[in-house]
Amino acid sequence: MAAESWIRCWGWGRRCPARPGLPGPGPGPTTPLLILLLLGPVAADITDGNSEHLKREHSLIKPYQGVGSSSMPLWDFQGSTILTSQYVRLTPDERSKEGSIWNHQPCFLKDWEMHVHFKVHGAGKKNLHGDGIALWYTRDRLMPGPVFGSKDNFHGLAIFLDTYPNDETMERVFPYISVMVNNGSLSYDHSKDGRWTELAGCTADFRNRDHDTFLAVRYSRGRLTVMTDLEDKNEWKNCIDITGVRLPTGYYFGASAGTGDLSADQKMGKCPRVRINNNNNKNRAWQPFLHRASYANCTSGRSLHGTIRLCTGLPARTTLDSLPTLGSCPLSQPL
Repeated sequence: MAAESWIRCWGWGRRCPARPGLPGPGPGPTTPLLILLLLGPVAADITDGNSEHLKREHSLIKPYQGVGSSSMPLWDFQGSTILTSQYVRLTPDERSKEGSIWNHQPCFLKDWEMHVHFKVHGAGKKNLHGDGIALWYTRDRLMPGPVFGSKDNFHGLAIFLDTYPNDETMERVFPYISVMVNNGSLSYDHSKDGRWTELAGCTADFRNRDHDTFLAVRYSRGRLTVMTDLEDKNEWKNCIDITGVRLPTGYYFGASAGTGDLSADQKMGKCPRVRINNNNNKNRAWQPFLHRASYANCTSGRSLHGTIRLCTGLPARTTLDSLPTLGSCPLSQPL
């Protein structure tokens, strides 16, 4: 299983008319995994289309600098991670590999968005590839460990893209996306696929697709939403929507991957900058993140035009306050 990626960070102010959007379909199964990071303070009128600017201190944009070294401007990487001018590969399609990449700069924004354009592929038999990818917003960085290439008992948020079922007794279909919030007192249990510390999750068939796959995350005012676009239709599908999430500022963004006894190629690459022309329904609570998107210079070399909808009135599935205390960590308490 392999993963390659890039990260771009955006913040919201009042003077930039451009809005970022997701890229169009790529060339096929060799497309690298990408991470598009959209960050910023979310105001009540965030969706008015006139309020975003690039946060370069949290951005990773190709062509990447520092090829052949162990770091690049604003980013560090370790383990099996390999940097090229076009993508960052977290793990090769080999067993027992781990890799990660971490932003130098802590994020002091209270609300943020993250779009992930990714690719997970491998030659495993019977569609078995392990273990998966993790996206992090945590207090500590560059701490290798057993949880998808990073440390256990972390402080912060983790979003796991798990490709292999370790617990065959659970009625759950893999690949599976789940969310975990931790104040350092909880341990991720691989043998149970993190079931006992999971806040919410969904099945998401993102493995070995012959087109690009996307994931979107939004944290705003204690609400965490995750959506997917895995069918090459430019349509978002509900995955996770929970309230009562309390995340501190000053934590670091990162991504890691691990292969375990199985393997897969996990990569991150580049997504073109796009321009969003917003139009109707201003100032309405919890509107779509994106409206009309005009794509140019896509990975496939095509120019695409289409409508992308994100996070439109999702029903709440669970809240931190409704979950029981696990160990010494009441999940409704701040980290």
